[in-house]
Amino acid sequence: MTTWIALLRGINVGGRNILPMKELTRELEKIGCSNVQTYIQSGNVVFQSSVTRADSLAKRISQAILKSHGFRPGVMVLSAKEVEDAASSNPFPNAEVDPKSLHLFFLARAHSTIVPGGIIDGTEAHFNIGLKEINVTEFVRARAENATSAASILTQLAEYPC
Repeated sequence: MTTWIALLRGINVGGRNILPMKELTRELEKIGCSNVQTYIQSGNVVFQSSVTRADSLAKRISQAILKSHGFRPGVMVLSAKEVEDAASSNPFPNAEVDPKSLHLFFLARAHSTIVPGGIIDGTEAHFNIGLKEINVTEFVRARAENATSAASILTQLAEYPC
């Protein structure tokens, strides 16, 4: 059995795509997953499965939710090893002092190049784009009106030439 992490996008947000975690657990168990554990109402799930392909699991989970709840969320499935490797290869160890400023995002598809760290628009938001993950840290938040959120950083990164 492999330990997997599923990240479901767009559930339980703004009163839309409501999926209680008990029901999500039940749906994963119906498709053969075991030891299912959810994290708050986020749609983040850790589970075990004998299925060996992440893309196959993602499709099965998405299809099960469509069938039971009438909507198809985006589902990314990562092995526990992928998540552990990404976390342990943090390119910003100094940001661990303030862990709320450190963000890790996973890409649905691998980029063709690695983009070493940089600074976005002169802010103190540093980033590192790996082949399948993006590490972002916001070191300084001097004033609320000048703070750069992770969402705006990602918007800028999406336009970054890779």
